[in-house]
This record gives sequence, structure tokens and C-alpha cells, in this order.
Amino acid sequence: MNANEVPAGRELDALISEQVMGIPVVCHDWPCGYSPDCGEYEAAMFVLKQDGKYISNSEWNNSRGPVVAEYLDLDYGWPPYEDAGICGGLIAHVEPVPFYSADIAAAWQIVEKLIANGATPQIYFSFGQWWVRLSGLGAAVGSETLPLAICRAALEAAGQANECN
Repeated sequence: MNANEVPAGRELDALISEQVMGIPVVCHDWPCGYSPDCGEYEAAMFVLKQDGKYISNSEWNNSRGPVVAEYLDLDYGWPPYEDAGICGGLIAHVEPVPFYSADIAAAWQIVEKLIANGATPQIYFSFGQWWVRLSGLGAAVGSETLPLAICRAALEAAGQANECN
């Protein structure tokens, strides 16, 4: 996969979650939306499975996107969702995958993870593009936005690491 050609969006965010951050996406098509109470983008808490698709009865969960799960501690006692189609069964709570490719705060989590894993990121703006070079990992990618450049460089580095293993 050529990291320079991956467009910003929820598919890239899911790839980053799984391949860079190490957080598995449990569903790529979960009801999500902006909560009228707090304005945050949230995953639906209560869903039904109908015709193979998860649906929410909440009118503000009107978009769909990838989600990650926090697993239930069985000693805690909260009844989990039970569905063999998601992680083999027990999920206490799902959260939308962060908007890594569009939100600089989310993208910066990637930078912090790369640094923790020994990479030395160099970030600069040149010739109308943001550039991210990951010294030690051999990745150097440019893009029109910094979050997208960070995602593409991290994805390229992850792909190179997978080729070496």
C-alpha cells in the first residue's frame, strides 16, 4: 500500500487504530453521531442488530463509523452486550475511533506513540505541504494537512515494520 495515496477519512482512521495504535476495530459500521447534550461525537450505547446491521433508535446517531471496545471486567457486574459477531461476545462499551486523519489532537497521539516506540519525528512545512519524516523508520511523507501527513507517515512506517517481521 502506498501511504501517499491513502485519503483522509474513517477508513484511514481505522487502519491507524489497528496498524499503528494497536487497538482493534470491532465494527466498521456502528451507529455514531454528535450528542445533543454535550456536542461530542459518540457511539450509540444501545443498538439492535437488524438484517445484519447494527441500528440505533436514537435520532442523533445518524452516521456510521468504526468503533473500538472497552472489554467488560466480569467482576464488575455490568451486563455486557452479548453478540457473537463482535469480539466473540463480551463488550461493555464502544467508542468511536478517533478522527486521526482530520483532528490534530488525535493525530498527536500517534506522534506520542511513535516517540514511545523509538521514532524521532521531524515535522515541517515546505512548498505548501506538511512533511513528516520518521528518523529511524525510513518514512517521509507530505500532505496538505498535518494530521494526514502524520497518519500517512505512521502507516508507511507500520507497513515497513510489518515487511521486516
